[in-house]
Amino acid sequence: MAIAASICTDMGVNLQKYSFLCEAKRPVKRGYFLQPKWAFGLFLVVFGSIGDFAALGFIPQSLAIPVGGFTIVANVFFAHYFLKEPFSKRDGVGTGLIVLGIMVVAAFASKTNDCYTIDELLVLFNQTNFIVYVIVVACTSLALYLYIRKIRAVAIQHGAGSSMHRAYAKTHSVICPALSGVCGAQSVLFAKASAELFKSTLAGDNQFTSVATYAIALMMLICIVLQIHWLAQGLKTSDTIFVVPVFQCFFIAVSIVGGAVYFNEFATMSVLQLIMFFVGVVITLGGVLILSKRETSTLPPTQKWRAAVIMIIFIKRTQKRIGHPYSWTAANAPPMLQPIATKSSRVLPISSAVNIDSTVLASEPVDVRKSGTGPVASLSWAKVATIDSPPRATNE
Repeated sequence: MAIAASICTDMGVNLQKYSFLCEAKRPVKRGYFLQPKWAFGLFLVVFGSIGDFAALGFIPQSLAIPVGGFTIVANVFFAHYFLKEPFSKRDGVGTGLIVLGIMVVAAFASKTNDCYTIDELLVLFNQTNFIVYVIVVACTSLALYLYIRKIRAVAIQHGAGSSMHRAYAKTHSVICPALSGVCGAQSVLFAKASAELFKSTLAGDNQFTSVATYAIALMMLICIVLQIHWLAQGLKTSDTIFVVPVFQCFFIAVSIVGGAVYFNEFATMSVLQLIMFFVGVVITLGGVLILSKRETSTLPPTQKWRAAVIMIIFIKRTQKRIGHPYSWTAANAPPMLQPIATKSSRVLPISSAVNIDSTVLASEPVDVRKSGTGPVASLSWAKVATIDSPPRATNE
């Protein structure tokens, strides 16, 4: 059940990525909740999450989550055959390690699964170890969020193509799915608690007379929404075959720690079981890390050159249209385009051959080379995609 739910969830994630690729071709961008393909992908993710929720009622959290790592295997398949993302030998090695690690975890994990009442769960919430766990998770999540805010602030102040932003942006593709994984791990913890309450209720002991039961369900929903949001942010900028492994790495690791701390799931395992269980987890995470080191798609050199030329042509046409004289001095390469933070106005693209998300042109003559040649066009941030290249392959 956990494996089937993982496949369903991964199909939804790849459909959401496909929706972003299709949306990039539209002249007017829509929010992801207004994209039908993304919405159907969300339905599959939710449906898979329900399957995960049901599986948590039958097996310990520490077993369900590593087995759910089969998502990575399904992701490689969907990303390669559905989104046409490349599949390398490294991807094959990483996938094989994940499958091996899941088999080891499933063989040595604890098979006990007790029923809990709401009063017993509240006692577990008050454990000192769990309180420390909550503080660590909260501080980690806040740090990741503030780092994302910092990256966005640098992009606004200096331009997304600036050297300062590129230094921060290298980690952006990791931070968003990492934050999604941390939030997702908490949703699993609350989902496991809710599943236990359902089990006790079905056994004849109604647990839905307490406000705490609904508070646990509400926290589960909040964590799911945060997981979906930050995963969507990661998918906007990176390939699914990169985002999903990073997400799963944090999701699996934090979920195992959370289940062990809250439910004391390691208490009934022998020394051999504990050793082999963590060997399996390390093998699984090793496969995830191997997959996460792959490079995302980039334009071939010829298409990069074409995109740069089209960008220059667009700037020259815009200068001419607003009455600014223009002059390019570079002989064999595109000129250096320096960002101008003040006295700039947004200009819409007039060339149908490119997709420029955001462009500014100096509103007064500026010469960044100080050579006296007149006004120089300036881009604070531009993302260009040629018609015959995939929408995700862009030149900045």
